[in-house]
Amino acid sequence: MSDDLKGQARRDCWQSRIEAWQLSGQSQKAFCRVHALNYPQFVYWRRKFRQHTASPSPKASSGFVTVVPRVFRRT
Repeated sequence: MSDDLKGQARRDCWQSRIEAWQLSGQSQKAFCRVHALNYPQFVYWRRKFRQHTASPSPKASSGFVTVVPRVFRRT
């Protein structure tokens, strides 16, 4: 098996583990303990997948909203 295929298999495996954790309702540490997973590796892969799925739009991820000043005129 080539290194690229091994890397893809590793990513697929960790992605399925992360998805299983999300459905489990358990804390990350509890899930790792029950499934005999290395917690630091779990955190590494969770962050890696979160970065790849994060929206590229800064408006969606910043938490800020656009404020448009309103001009009041006296008549």
